[in-house]
Amino acid sequence: MWQPIWWKDGMPIFSRVTGSAEYSNAIQNAYALPLNSEFAKQARYNIISEPQIYFYNVRRNFVSFNLDTMSFWNKFLVAHNKRLVELLSEFWIISMMVLSAAGVIWGCARNDDSAVTVLTVYMCIVIAHSISFATELYTISKLPLIVLGFALLVIRLESAPRYRALARTIACSMAGLALIISILAA
Repeated sequence: MWQPIWWKDGMPIFSRVTGSAEYSNAIQNAYALPLNSEFAKQARYNIISEPQIYFYNVRRNFVSFNLDTMSFWNKFLVAHNKRLVELLSEFWIISMMVLSAAGVIWGCARNDDSAVTVLTVYMCIVIAHSISFATELYTISKLPLIVLGFALLVIRLESAPRYRALARTIACSMAGLALIISILAA
């Protein structure tokens, strides 16, 4: 997706600044500051000349980051039972995302500092992704915050006497499913 844009728009800037017709990491590193300056100048020009494109991309990146299930990682990490692991992983992460959101929303509604902190850090990551766009590899950065949001839900359920069994059931089920996925994938 980004490569045609790079070769059409980025490489001419790279060549103009470095004097090289070919890209290399060594040349990029040697010319990092002038390249950054020139690419920043071009980015400002692009945003000013057609802001609707930039704002559309920010909105699209915001949505895609939040909905991405990180299934991309299965291509690298799964050795066996690929289809089954893919289905179980998808179910697991979607469940974790929904339960995490419930934990964070519940906590924020009750002015829980832990929930506000998790939400704030998560939103910083989402905003950084939205305005800069990084590849799908970057979406893994939200996983620790999903787990923290999930933990907030379990803790909140555990503190309500009628929901203690539910909290333990949810926690054990998600941990058990994660263990099954790990065993199947190995």
